[in-house]
Amino acid sequence: QAFDLAIYARNQGSPELAVFMLEDYIEDINQAAKQLEQGLENQASEQVLVALQCVKKVSRILSARPLFEVAEQLESRVEQSKFSDAEELMAEFKLTQQKLVHFAQAI
Repeated sequence: QAFDLAIYARNQGSPELAVFMLEDYIEDINQAAKQLEQGLENQASEQVLVALQCVKKVSRILSARPLFEVAEQLESRVEQSKFSDAEELMAEFKLTQQKLVHFAQAI
């Protein structure tokens, strides 16, 4: 499961608000993913770390543990200036992101 729907709904206060906000959160992750890719291509640590902070924040809200964990791994690689390792992790990030988007669209 891409994220825990019950925990997410509880975090939002109501199922209605959870459904209402879901599209915005997915868009936030999609925008951050674009920034992340650009930042990795340019080896721009600050841009990558800002994008990852956004992903981690939204992942916590959604209770999307798999995406949060990949974001933490990417953050660790970038903080160590291991950009080639981070770029390799992007495939896993994209797959996890896609699963999240598909799961959200099915709701």
